[in-house]
Amino acid sequence: MTALSEQEFDRMLGARLRQVREALEISRGAVARRLYVSQKTVASWEIGTRTIPLDRVVALAQAYRTTVPTLIGAASALQVEPTPGRPLTLDMEALTSAPPIAAPLRAYALAIRRMRDDWGQVLTLRRTDIRPLTVIYETDAQHLWAAMQTWRVLRTPEVQA
Repeated sequence: MTALSEQEFDRMLGARLRQVREALEISRGAVARRLYVSQKTVASWEIGTRTIPLDRVVALAQAYRTTVPTLIGAASALQVEPTPGRPLTLDMEALTSAPPIAAPLRAYALAIRRMRDDWGQVLTLRRTDIRPLTVIYETDAQHLWAAMQTWRVLRTPEVQA
């Protein structure tokens, strides 16, 4: 097996980074904003005309909620939680004790409850409810879902034996 040249490595890594970004449905612009670089810089990393600094690889892995080995293809399949295919169900009681970063979600959920006149212990968010939240939190649905899991505000369906 022959060693890769630096240019070949940059092209292979760039192709992998683009593949992962596209699989997560994240725009170059969103990546650029997250890393405080231009879209042109992200594009040059992805096509392999510019070497990506290691600290940026680490930042990308964090942004994509995965590990560096997985991101660069040295580990098995990308370990990112998929966006659920079913509606999200918020536990309203848990939402009251969620961390401060969840305040916009609390306010939004309260507005939806008023609009629907739904005062139960859970609130089911519809697809159309998710989009405004992604704008508020400046992220995509997948990362928003992961954040809500971290905040422990999602009601999980009962497991049936």
